[in-house]
This record gives sequence, C-alpha cells and structure tokens, in this order.
Amino acid sequence: MISKERVSQLILESNYISRDLSWLRFNLRVLDQAQKPNVRFLTN
Repeated sequence: MISKERVSQLILESNYISRDLSWLRFNLRVLDQAQKPNVRFLTN
C-alpha cells in the first residue's frame, strides 16, 4: 500500500494536480478517519 506521505509528495512534485492522486489522498483520509474509534460516520 502506498503511504500518505508518498501520495502527498507525488502531488506536490507533479506539474498539475492529478485527479487520480487527489482521489488516493482523499481515500487515505477517509480510511484514516475510519480507524479512529471516536469518529462516528452514521448518526441517527
């Protein structure tokens, strides 16, 4: 699996913002939040 730091580095190094790399960074943020037990995704 690619690390968050590597994704951020690739985005910063590119001459344009790659949609795929941005999507990967978003997915990593979501997965990071999902691992936190105090974050609730679905509430009533």
